[in-house]
Amino acid sequence: MAAKTHLFWDSCVFYAYFSNNTAAYDLSGIEQYIEEAKNGAVVIHTCSVSLAEVVPSAFVGGSHGSFQDFLKDFRGTVRLVDLNPNVMLMAGRLKDLPYRKTGGTRMLGTGDAVMLAACIHLVENYGVAVDAFHTCDAGKKRGLDGGRGMPLLGYEEWCEGFDATQMALAQKVIDLKRCNPVHPTPSLLHVREAPVVQVPALLTPPPDQSAKEDADIVEEGGTAADEGTPAPVPGNGGSPDAASHPPEDGAKAAAGNDVPPPVEAERAAVPPP
Repeated sequence: MAAKTHLFWDSCVFYAYFSNNTAAYDLSGIEQYIEEAKNGAVVIHTCSVSLAEVVPSAFVGGSHGSFQDFLKDFRGTVRLVDLNPNVMLMAGRLKDLPYRKTGGTRMLGTGDAVMLAACIHLVENYGVAVDAFHTCDAGKKRGLDGGRGMPLLGYEEWCEGFDATQMALAQKVIDLKRCNPVHPTPSLLHVREAPVVQVPALLTPPPDQSAKEDADIVEEGGTAADEGTPAPVPGNGGSPDAASHPPEDGAKAAAGNDVPPPVEAERAAVPPP
């Protein structure tokens, strides 16, 4: 019989699953691990503080109405590490470390410290070989002080300047295989399609007004004065020179008036933008 895989889940993994938030999380791996837990191939551990961090309003649809219902359905395959003085003392020590990175500082939140301490307690005091500590915490959340929280992914990057005692404590966290809940061998049964993003239609740019005005002038018998080249005049051979010779008086009378209308005069005088 193959050895079971032991995973420790941060509360944010349960939150992602219960809220069905496909926009913010890739749920494919989470669902596959849960299916394997049903089949007895995986044991999922977590700290009982998850019961407080995953609030009832997080449950959206799905087959579980509450965290308690979920634990009943997965009795024996989802196991809680209860809080005890040893776990809480370890959490306090982890919170107290002076996390620094290239001059910046961050604080480890209480919930995160308790989760890490519970997993360390499970390994050290119960002898459970935890294969992975699954979390989605990359430190983007804001802490109670308004600053960025300490990330659980990339935790080791914030241990600059630790002395030997501080580093020995931080090493307990660094030794945990912290990673996103991505399955190493994804099953096609659990692959989620990426959400369809509606892209607004591109607006057609307005036509070039100067080009339209030039076209109107030429169509109505004006000259392309703005281009610096006289337009051909019908009846005079179509040559540019002929445009400089006005028609005879009789032709003027036939045309009615050789002065262009006011609108046409304004168009010819205003250069294009």
